[in-house]
This record gives sequence, structure tokens and C-alpha cells, in this order.
Amino acid sequence: MNERKETESGLAGLDLLSSAVILLDGELRIRHCNPAAENLFAVSQRTCLGQPLAQLLGSPPALMKALDNALANRWSYTGHDILVARAQAEPLHLDCTVTPVDLPGAKLLLEFRPIDQQLRAARE
Repeated sequence: MNERKETESGLAGLDLLSSAVILLDGELRIRHCNPAAENLFAVSQRTCLGQPLAQLLGSPPALMKALDNALANRWSYTGHDILVARAQAEPLHLDCTVTPVDLPGAKLLLEFRPIDQQLRAARE
């Protein structure tokens, strides 16, 4: 029980970030989703906890390969212009940093940054 409280208090800092952060376990299931991620992906933490990441984001090949490498080799990875298709919404263009972590119940930290505005500006 103390370990859970320590984990929850450690994750409280993630909730203050303006970038979207998702924590995954070793099976790529969502263990934490901060408010910025809830907003970006239009989901609530309550509905996505325990769900496979692919259910939320689909399976972008570059991201899936990065997740596998991060788990197998403990490598960090930053991917640029990852396209995430969403049901009943326009696709998102994102940069994503994947970082291996050692937290109870979590093995990977994913940080997402939308780049749609940058892409629009580059086209103009």
C-alpha cells in the first residue's frame, strides 16, 4: 500500500506538465495518462487505464518499433511526425519521446507534442 501511495505521489508531477504524458507497462497497456494527454487524445484516464496503447493510438509502425526497442534494449527514442489516426476526428501529427523508466507497474514513459501548427506554417 505504501508503494502505491509513493507511486501516485510521484506521478502527481506528471499531471502538472503541459505536454501529454502516458505511462505504459511491459505489455504496452496504459498505466497513467496525464490531463494534457486526456485533452490531446480526447479520452479520460478512467476509460483508458489498463487498455492497450494501440486501442488509443492505433499502431503507427515507427512508434511500435520504438516501444519494442525501448523495452528490449532500454533505449530512449524520439520520433518525429508520427501520424495517429483517431476515430471520428482528424488525425494528429505528433512528435513522441519514449523513455524507459523503473516505476512500479510502469516500464515506459511516452511524451507527445502536437506539431500540426508547425506543419501548417511550413506549408504556407
